[in-house]
Amino acid sequence: MYKRKYVGLVALIILSVPAVVWSANTEVVETSELQIMFDQDQKDRVDVGPHPKPEQWRKVSANDKTHHAKVLELLQQDKVKTADDFYYAAMIMQHGDSPKDYMLAHILAMAAAQKGNKQAVWLSAASFDRLMMSAKQPQIFGTQYFGSQDEPLEVNQPFDSSLVTDSLRKVFNVPTLKENEERVKMLNRNRTYVVPTF
Repeated sequence: MYKRKYVGLVALIILSVPAVVWSANTEVVETSELQIMFDQDQKDRVDVGPHPKPEQWRKVSANDKTHHAKVLELLQQDKVKTADDFYYAAMIMQHGDSPKDYMLAHILAMAAAQKGNKQAVWLSAASFDRLMMSAKQPQIFGTQYFGSQDEPLEVNQPFDSSLVTDSLRKVFNVPTLKENEERVKMLNRNRTYVVPTF
């Protein structure tokens, strides 16, 4: 009797282990709605290239507006929770068209950085630059670039390079002034490179 119970227990354990392992190995991590929108946001910009045609940009802008509305909805529903959620939402709002969008992008990037997303540290600087420029003030980190098909890429002006030291730039994962100059030269040497639209 004791032996039969023991054999039954061992059989139950053996049969249970593969099920647990199978369950662990086949678990699918759900891609969040924010990540899907973020991926689309980035793909849109790569697909149109550095010099999009007006009809291409209209499509990107339409997607942006849909994504912005959804981010605001998810924020109101308190569904933006993780560091990555805040980062994705920040990048989507960074591609807005108003000071309010850029302000929210900056706040979301700071929240993402506070929660541990390292990419968001840079985005907090970039969103601050974009916010300042939208208020007709100089950018201070030099993250915003401008270029056209006929003109070389350059750091968007006005740019107050004296306010933030290179050591502080490094805290924000932003290139030093010298590194930024070299980056602009590299981008201009290789004009097939997608103009940064961060």
